Amino acid sequence: GMSAKEYGPFWNQGKKLTPLQHFKNRYKIPAPKGESYKDIEKRLKSFIKDTEKKYKGKNIIIISHARPLTLLEKIIYKYSLEKFVKIIMDKKEVKTGELKKIN
Repeated sequence: GMSAKEYGPFWNQGKKLTPLQHFKNRYKIPAPKGESYKDIEKRLKSFIKDTEKKYKGKNIIIISHARPLTLLEKIIYKYSLEKFVKIIMDKKEVKTGELKKIN
């Protein structure tokens, strides 16, 4: 029920952190009654495995929010956590209504 901005102090744990440190915390520490990015990544890996099996050889479209799609790219392209954070910080996540092909 709160935005990531409102939860920012939770992940910063009262410290002044660099964006990389903040997102490393966000990656491994779940929000209260929520998930960490690592938890979401785990669900996405399962989703991709199941989808590849079910729709082998077919084109599919995935519709989601920007951050899960960025995590999906992290999985597919084997990005490091640092590269994932750089994409976020450089504002290069998928934009609203954007169509992006991932192989």
